[in-house]
Amino acid sequence: MQLTNVVRQKDKNFAAALNEIRLGNEKGLTFINLHKAKNRQGKAISLCATNAEAVSENDKGLDSLSGKEAIYVMDKTGRVSQSDIGGVPKKLRLKVGCRIVLTTNNADEGYVNGEFATVKKLKPNSIIVKLEDDGKYVEIEKVDTSIEEYEKVVDDNGQTKLEKKEIGSFRQLPVRLGYAITIHRSQGQTYDKVNLKLGKIFATGQLYVALSRCRSINATYFDHKIEPKNLFIASEVKEFYQKLKS
Repeated sequence: MQLTNVVRQKDKNFAAALNEIRLGNEKGLTFINLHKAKNRQGKAISLCATNAEAVSENDKGLDSLSGKEAIYVMDKTGRVSQSDIGGVPKKLRLKVGCRIVLTTNNADEGYVNGEFATVKKLKPNSIIVKLEDDGKYVEIEKVDTSIEEYEKVVDDNGQTKLEKKEIGSFRQLPVRLGYAITIHRSQGQTYDKVNLKLGKIFATGQLYVALSRCRSINATYFDHKIEPKNLFIASEVKEFYQKLKS
């Protein structure tokens, strides 16, 4: 089965150009380069090819603000590895006025994963933020994440079975600085406007993911012309789509 219905982009020409890029075809670049935003987009997130670039952009955004900085340190108990933590910051630097992105859903408070907000107050173990979408003020508290593994146990009947056991946990505010994220982490997200840092693209499909995050090419900014050399597509993917056409 091949999915052909494009939901994020309403502009048919933009959607068609993205489809060409997804297949590794250079002709999709002409439309993209011609119709991109002419200027850097204000209050828009930057999508970066590497984690180092994203960290640098976030640090610049935070350091541009005056005022006192607060550092929220992750609380850990038991066995917690780096792979368990993933991209959750062990030390989260924040200032009043900084832009953040929420990384969890909370139906009671009315915010969702991927939503942007501005920090309004720093408290010892929580922060007060103003959501960008509706202007609502909410308090964000640290969230517990449990680390579990399966272990073999023998029940009363002598049968061996697997049971989950908590081996550790960590607590941290479910937010990240919202000036930049990696292209990889942006998968599944949709933005009204975006700034792209494409100079260090290295992986197959990375360019397509970056360009397809925004609803409109006119609100997508990148600072240099995209060249055919920036197109990376796995040969097996290209062969797969060629077989679908035949």
